[in-house]
Amino acid sequence: KPHPRKEVQDLFKYIKSQTKQATKRTGQFLKQMEKKEAKEAKREKLVQQIQDVDTQMNEELRNSRKFIERQQLFDERFMEGTKLGEKETAPRKNALVIIEQSDKQAAWIDETKDEVTKLVRKVIGDGETETLNLAVFSTSAVT
Repeated sequence: KPHPRKEVQDLFKYIKSQTKQATKRTGQFLKQMEKKEAKEAKREKLVQQIQDVDTQMNEELRNSRKFIERQQLFDERFMEGTKLGEKETAPRKNALVIIEQSDKQAAWIDETKDEVTKLVRKVIGDGETETLNLAVFSTSAVT
């Protein structure tokens, strides 16, 4: 049975509107998916950077430990009057604390202050030290 022209036009118009909506929704979906992919790529890049820094930090720590061991930096034979040595060996005369003042040391300035404060209060302060000298040095001068 033949369909009236008006019915065919209405059906064509309906299908066209549905196609237009589907195309619009597909575009929105693809745009949203591209955003998500960009975020995921950024997240993966950050995860990789974190892993790289972690690996680099661990390698630096290993190298530092090897250097310390080679140079015998924290060998108790060379410690006198520090929190790592005996309190009885704290100097009673002419105690000298020397601190580096540089850009490299600036990253650990708070830790340095804490360690020097502990040294002065707990080791040198507990005993009777006649003189305490505190020196700060840099590449340009000693103060």
